[in-house]
Amino acid sequence: MRHFHYPIDEIAHALVLLGRGTSYNLTAYEARERSGRTPSSDTYLPAFWLQRFAPAILQELLPQPEQLGIVLIDQAPFHVAAVDGRGYAIPGGRMRFTVFGAASQTRVHAPLTVLRLGASWRKDIPSWRSFLTSVPGEAELIVCDGEAAINQTARLRWPDAKLSISEWHVLHRAEEILEKAGRHSRRDPLYVALRHSLRTAADWRRFVRLSRASRLPALEGWINEVEAVIRGQLRRREHPRSTGALEAKLAEIKKMLTLQRGSYDSLERLNLLLGLVTLRANHLDREMRFAEIIRRSC
Repeated sequence: MRHFHYPIDEIAHALVLLGRGTSYNLTAYEARERSGRTPSSDTYLPAFWLQRFAPAILQELLPQPEQLGIVLIDQAPFHVAAVDGRGYAIPGGRMRFTVFGAASQTRVHAPLTVLRLGASWRKDIPSWRSFLTSVPGEAELIVCDGEAAINQTARLRWPDAKLSISEWHVLHRAEEILEKAGRHSRRDPLYVALRHSLRTAADWRRFVRLSRASRLPALEGWINEVEAVIRGQLRRREHPRSTGALEAKLAEIKKMLTLQRGSYDSLERLNLLLGLVTLRANHLDREMRFAEIIRRSC
């Protein structure tokens, strides 16, 4: 390790810091302080260490279960500040990339294991296929947000598993459509039917009848995408019926990533960083373990 001028333990410590959301600059500063180096040297070493040593660490420490039980799949778009053609700030910024997440539970209310996190510039079927292919193990039940790209790729990845759509996402998406159509009122029979639609299979059928009678193309198209899945899950009444546990975890990760704004030009490096975040989420980011792996990979 003479080439790097830092002890292996300091490199391991730096990679743990990155996985906990510390910026590259602050990680480099702490590495310099701990090693007694000058303030102006080695600013970019944490990014180099990430690319050099994280692959070996992730290969050894990422969860590799054979049986998954319940699998939750969700996504979190990451936005950056942007301006429009006239130079005005775009409210909410522009989406830079999306973080995909897959987690598992052995049973309802059991602790969550984050299986994989990944970033992609797009949210299309090839991107989801690439991500889900990296998720190990065989699932019994998949719970996702109902987007067509996720539904299709999840069925291909786990063809024998049952598929459910998160009930929160069902109601949220339908409410968005009704609001745009001016049908978002507590006095509107269609809106009332939506609010009750996921109680029983009969309530869902009533909502579908009213929706098709309303002749709203956006609502009709959305129902055609999700109806078969929702009818099946209402018959089974399995739990969980929400991706909320994973969604909360992704919100934490998204907040953490804001500390690293401007460091996302390389998708490869971002995915390595998310791998370290996955280890952190599962309490597997031990400096001594990192150091052992780094020592073997030199």
